[in-house]
Amino acid sequence: MSQRWAAHMKCRPVIEHIGGPGHAARRQAPQLLVTLRNHAHLAAVYGNAFAAAVERELQGRALAAGITSDAALRLGDDRFLLSPYPILTSESVSRERLLEYVLISLCSTPVEHGGQTAFALVEARLIDGVDTKLTDSGIGPGTATQPGFAPDQCTEAWRLEYAKDMSEALRVFQLLNAGRLTLAFQPIVARVDFSQQLYQEGLVRALDEDGEPVSLEAALKSLERVGLIRLFDRCVVQAVLALLRLRPALCLGCNISAQSVVVDSWWRQVLEDLEADPFVASRLVIELTENASFPGTDEPLEFVSKLQQLGCRIALDNFGSRFNTLDFSVRAKPAIIKIDNGYLGRGRSDGAARSVLTNLVQLCSRLADDIVIEGIESEADIDAVRRRMDVWLQGDFIGRAKVRRSEHGMAPDLLMGCTATASEQT
Repeated sequence: MSQRWAAHMKCRPVIEHIGGPGHAARRQAPQLLVTLRNHAHLAAVYGNAFAAAVERELQGRALAAGITSDAALRLGDDRFLLSPYPILTSESVSRERLLEYVLISLCSTPVEHGGQTAFALVEARLIDGVDTKLTDSGIGPGTATQPGFAPDQCTEAWRLEYAKDMSEALRVFQLLNAGRLTLAFQPIVARVDFSQQLYQEGLVRALDEDGEPVSLEAALKSLERVGLIRLFDRCVVQAVLALLRLRPALCLGCNISAQSVVVDSWWRQVLEDLEADPFVASRLVIELTENASFPGTDEPLEFVSKLQQLGCRIALDNFGSRFNTLDFSVRAKPAIIKIDNGYLGRGRSDGAARSVLTNLVQLCSRLADDIVIEGIESEADIDAVRRRMDVWLQGDFIGRAKVRRSEHGMAPDLLMGCTATASEQT
């Protein structure tokens, strides 16, 4: 059993007092249904042998992590059943904690086989007994990593693109494990007094060979396409929380993908940390980005409501572009709306576009307490905004995102929660 995993999940005292493999009989006790959500993707891109090796590796990780002592019951190419130790499904361990532990144990690190390397996307669900009908309608609440796009038309172009995105995802997590990811913070300031800040937005940067920060925008899109953005978002949020604990005078924000806006076991530890420290929660801004559409259910609103109940502020980022809908904006009741920089850019040379921006600010002011104009690039931008709008400002002309390496580096230990390494600034 990996004691590091057990320590991370705060299950170590529980697991260490479990007896040997005498719990092997599968009765009507809760069972763990594990589904490899990207099995078809892996088989199509890397071959059936690799996909089968991933499934075997996941089963081995469950044994090593102290989740079960039994061999898995295989239910098909992409799923299998585990009998967890009874104490792990007792009232002393919440289902959310167990499922989080399972996910981290099985899929926080990539699988290597035959010269190929890829991440597994795992769904874990607890079902009440092996006789439960194993369909989506018969399975109780669970948690999953977000699947990538299904290969309905598995063309050679699709395979090449998936492999490219997976390679980019592997590179990002290799950078994290090498201590070469960091957070750069850009201030959001009052339109008149730049010393007055609404908060600072944290942006993830990679450090190149010379130690200079570079953008990860393209890489984050790859993470979304292969379904790994949720694991990464979790790391970023925990890094920001660590800095908030260290620096009580700061208010910080960070972006999470629309794919991550779901209350489930991936967020259990973060939600517990926020509930335990309302002062930290009150200084955290979660920005919901529009790089992908929100799930077509009430789950995003549940996620937003949960964070708001804990004292966090919600910001809608890139408002007015791409996927976000006015209906979601009304129902989410965000504290902050950040208007996409394209509106300011078009308004520099087009009077009609300037009117659109003014009207959009008026609309947003009815939906949120604070409005941010993104993309301030010049003194002329500032003057144009000051004359017409009561808003906050963000952009490179106001202040570029800055890295303080002694404080903002993201620790390389995925399994211990991806918290930031930080030291007091003198």
